[in-house]
Amino acid sequence: MDERKGIYVITHGCQMNQYDSRRMKESVAEEYREVENPADADLIIINTCSVREKPQKKVLAELGRLKPLKQRKPELILVVAGCVAEQVKDELLSHAPFLDLVLGPDAEAHLPRHLADIRDGRRLAVTGFQSGGFSLDSHSPLESLGQGGAVTAFVAAQKGCNHFCSYCIVPHVRGREKSRPLPEIVAETRQLASRGVREVTLLGQNINAYGLDFKDGADFEALLEAVAAVEGIERLRFVTSHPAVMTDRHVEAIARLDKVCEYLHLPIQAGSDRVLAAMRRGYTQADYRKLVEKLKHRVPDLALSGDVIVGFPGETEADFRETLNVVRDVEYATLYMFLYSPRPGTKAAQFDDSAPKETKMAWLEELQTLQKTCTRQANEKLVGSVREVLVEDFSKRDAGAVSGRTRCNKIVNFKAPPDRLGRFVRVRITRAYQNSLYGEEFAD
Repeated sequence: MDERKGIYVITHGCQMNQYDSRRMKESVAEEYREVENPADADLIIINTCSVREKPQKKVLAELGRLKPLKQRKPELILVVAGCVAEQVKDELLSHAPFLDLVLGPDAEAHLPRHLADIRDGRRLAVTGFQSGGFSLDSHSPLESLGQGGAVTAFVAAQKGCNHFCSYCIVPHVRGREKSRPLPEIVAETRQLASRGVREVTLLGQNINAYGLDFKDGADFEALLEAVAAVEGIERLRFVTSHPAVMTDRHVEAIARLDKVCEYLHLPIQAGSDRVLAAMRRGYTQADYRKLVEKLKHRVPDLALSGDVIVGFPGETEADFRETLNVVRDVEYATLYMFLYSPRPGTKAAQFDDSAPKETKMAWLEELQTLQKTCTRQANEKLVGSVREVLVEDFSKRDAGAVSGRTRCNKIVNFKAPPDRLGRFVRVRITRAYQNSLYGEEFAD
């Protein structure tokens, strides 16, 4: 019988937060086992996101829902971690006097120590950025990653951002760009491969800025080469790339390395040069179009995804039409579209915002409609083709079917026996849906 106490983790936001949550769970694994119900937990962690206003409000709502549980179980340790913790630690402590521990992203690595600090009844907030580089050696090995049938995993390679886009809170809550030492990344990837992982996704707020803070010459190209060389890893992805620092060498490495998947997340945020300048993105529409053209020329089967912010302060109808034109021409496989959300402490939060909310909502709906058409058409073009699918799990909606992704990150469901889990299978695509594909196993 497992006599360890229970831990329950709620994760909001990006892949980096998912990765950080896994590492926090691993760091206390000797004392805590993961439970499926918060009522069974002795330690609850909410790992937060502050990129937009809605996720931040969800944290306060979740704390409210957990208050009765804390009252029934006063020994329960309640932790808020992540970007909201970094941004508004004092507000969290005053809003929720039952909250025990607040940890910014850089403090999460030392969760066991901070848990020990609060066990005498203290409440504690640990935020701020650590000096020095970005190392995860202090963590316990990722024993659970790659077990239980998992064949994909995240690996942190870079964190922080130096760009200070006018709308973005990330540099304020994640700090400046720091790259993780290459030997650490390779060692973690090898460990994952030894546990059955076949696909890794390298994570960073600006992943293609990897190595710019180093003095030894290791850069993003070297990172891709080193991880691609790990035996057992068959696929390599990375997120998120910044267009302003995507070089010709990066493009050539993506094209040259067979294990690098034909999928790239390349946020544009807006199609208008005037709005891009106000956002402080560091490139023009023409720069972005030229980069996309270069990428598609060197990687013909490339699937692009992107981000667009709708209703940025000062955006006009003409500005929005330029964004529509770019989205139509680029033909994104996937596009993440958001209404502008002012973040306290950012430059754009001080800008005048004249466009009515109804206008912004209409723009967002028009953009969503366009992208739905683009996505559906892209999916329909794949019908009849044969694609390599890495089977990751059973289908959630179709009994007897399994689910996986193509190299271009398309979800594919198809009928197959359970022994296909974790394997690469060639699948003929027979049907296209809005957000997925359906197929049948293809025998050569």
